[in-house]
This record gives sequence, structure tokens and C-alpha cells, in this order.
Amino acid sequence: MKQDKEKIFQLTWPIFIELLFTTLVGNVDQYMLSYHSQKAVYAVGNANQILNLLVILFNVINLATMILASQYTASQQSKRTNVVYHLTVYVNTIFSLLISLIIVVFGRSIFTFMKVPDNLMETTLGYAYAVGGFILFQGLYMGISAIFKTKKMMKTTMHISIVINIVNVGFNFLLINGVGPFPAMGAVGAGIATSISRLAGLLLGIYFLHKKTDFRLRKKYLFPFPFLEFRKMLGIGLPSAGELISFSLSQTTILRVVNTFGFLYITNAKFYVSMFQWVSVIYSVSVAQVAQIIVSRAIGAGDIESANNRIKKTWLFGMSIGVVMSVIVWIFSDNIVGLFTPDERTVALAKQIFFIDIFLQFGKCTNVCLVRSLQATGDTKFPVMLGIVVMWIVAVGGSYLFGIVFGYGLVGVWIAMAMDEIIRGICFLIRWRSGVWKKFDLIH
Repeated sequence: MKQDKEKIFQLTWPIFIELLFTTLVGNVDQYMLSYHSQKAVYAVGNANQILNLLVILFNVINLATMILASQYTASQQSKRTNVVYHLTVYVNTIFSLLISLIIVVFGRSIFTFMKVPDNLMETTLGYAYAVGGFILFQGLYMGISAIFKTKKMMKTTMHISIVINIVNVGFNFLLINGVGPFPAMGAVGAGIATSISRLAGLLLGIYFLHKKTDFRLRKKYLFPFPFLEFRKMLGIGLPSAGELISFSLSQTTILRVVNTFGFLYITNAKFYVSMFQWVSVIYSVSVAQVAQIIVSRAIGAGDIESANNRIKKTWLFGMSIGVVMSVIVWIFSDNIVGLFTPDERTVALAKQIFFIDIFLQFGKCTNVCLVRSLQATGDTKFPVMLGIVVMWIVAVGGSYLFGIVFGYGLVGVWIAMAMDEIIRGICFLIRWRSGVWKKFDLIH
């Protein structure tokens, strides 16, 4: 048992560092921009809401890659494992080009729908074009990262994430305010820095993929096209991504509600709280990713009891860490938010929201851990069906009711989101305890 815990920790902490640094790419942009302009922070926050929604397309394949490849590896089906890896690279390339096209062609219409003010529209679009136009770098790297994780090369992705952040900070310093021959470009400069850093990550990913693995692109794995494996990946990825898409669309709609409040400090308070809300749940996500791979391997080897034990331990441990971290963030929230803005109204409002977020994390961490584990078993449709119903009725409907009708503003919005997370968390606990997931079979 002790060796098992040590193994989980050894696999988890590199993913935790990787996710932390991945999150920091966006957070560092907003932090460095906060000294340039609070309006730039607003613009980047709105742009990232849409970019993050579109990037979920990559999860359709990447999630399926980690689940299927892990199960095939455990059942010693190496040819099918290689087919899955090749599909990951191929499909992520197609999705990347599609996302860039959507941003370039429909960007203005999307941000108009989100009620971005006219005086901030060009700044928002400039950042979105600078990041979304080169999303191919991120798409291909995410595919390579999924391959590394199925091979349990978590430290490799961690080291690459650190380099990405160093490059991002360096170019932010040069391009946001302008240094030497570089002009001051504000939010657009931050977007360019983000794309350059992701290109650096992709190049490093390709290098380590060739140096540390036996993976090589081969035509025989894609021609004739492996429709059977592709259908399996979509069967896992589409419902799983559907749950994430539903969440992101609901958050985008909620942001539209927040934007109608008409005060910049309220909107910025949401962006700052959202940044650190992710920090509170990030360890749970790390544990859940490791559990997803281990549960997938256990399922592939036919060891149902081991999979069941891992799900339970993942949930309890991940939830405990997430809630403790959210309490710590609330206690020090004045100092944390004060690093980003001197506006006392923003700091005071954020502290209220961070307190509500402690209760939200009970549900959030439960959702993260149990959804990942259920997906690993092949139980992918239930999370998206539950998510669509509860997110839109409770989170979106409640945000409008508490925030606008009852007049509680951003506090009301957060109460609605906490109710959503807690209700879904209870439902996922019931689903896991029912044992329905034991009947699924993805690879035979």
C-alpha cells in the first residue's frame, strides 16, 4: 500500500507542476498587463474565455488518447496503441486549423455577442488573433503531451512547461511595455509572447519525443485510415468534451451576465478569482489525471477491484487538498489580489467570492476526480448529460436569478455556481457507488 501511494505521488507531482506552470502562462499575462492597463486585463480575460472554449476541441482526442492507449498498453496491443498516437497528431492538426479559422472569421461577432465594449473590442481581438491564429503550436504540443503521459513521462512535460513559462515571461517583458527596439504592444504583445512560448514548447516536445521514445510517424498507421479506432476515440472524446464544452459555454454565458453589471472592477474581480480558483483545484486535477491513466490500465488488465479502490482514494485525497488550498487562498486573498490591482473595491469583492469558493470546491474537486475516473472506465455519456442539465439550470439560471433579479451581483453568481458544483458532485458520487461503470468495455 505504501509503495502504491509513493507511485501515485511520483506521477502526480510532475503533473501538478506542469498544470501550475501551464496556468501561469495566462495568469502571468494578466499580472504583467495589470501594470500596463486594467482595460487590457479585461480584454485578455474575455478573449481567453473564448479561446479556452475552442481549445476543448483538443480534449476530444487527447482524453481518448490517454484512456485508449493506456488500456491497449495494459492488454499488450502495441499496434493499436501506435494507431491511437498517430490519430492524435493528425486530428489535433485539423482541429488547430479549424480553431484559427473560427477566431479570424468570427472573432468580432463572438465578442460582440459577449457584450465587449466598443472601446475594448480592438484590444480583445488583437490578443485573440495573436494567440488563436497560431493555436497549431498548442494543439500539436497537447497531442505530444498526451503521448508522454500514457508512457508515464510526466517529468518531461513538467520540464517543458517550465521552459514555456520562462520564454513567455521574457517576451512579455519585451513586448507589453516595449524594451529597446521592441515597441509597446500591450495585450497584443502578451498574445504574441504566448504564441512564441508555445512554439518553444512544441519544438522541445518533438525533440524529446524522438530522443526518449520509439514513436515515429509512419504511413502504415494512417493508411488505410483506421476508422474503427477513430470511432472509438470519438466515442470517448465527444461525450467527454461535451461535458467540458457545456461548462465553458455556461461560463461564457455567465460572463455575459457579469459584463452587464457595467463596472470594470466587478468583471476584473471575477477574472482574478477565477485564476486562483483554478489553483485551488489544480492538485485534484493532477491526481485525477494520474488516476485516469492507472484506472485505464487496471481496466485494460481486467482488474476491476483495483480500479474501484483507486477511484475512491483519488476522490478523497483530491477533495481534501482542493478544499484546504481554497481556504488558504481566502485567508490571504487581500494580499494576493492586491498584487494585481490597487482597487480596494476589487480586493474587497474578491475576498467575499473566495469565501463562497470554499464551499464550491467541495463539489468542484469531487466532479474533477470522479468524472475523470468514470471516463477512464468508458462511462462517458452520463457526465455530459448531467452537466448540460444542471449547469444550465442551476449555474446559468441561478446566476441570472441571484445576480440580476435578486440584485446580489457577483456574489449571487458565485452562489449559483457553488450550488451547481455541489449538486453535480452528489450525483457523481451516487453514480460511482452504483457500480454501473463496471459493465463498460472499450477495447474488446
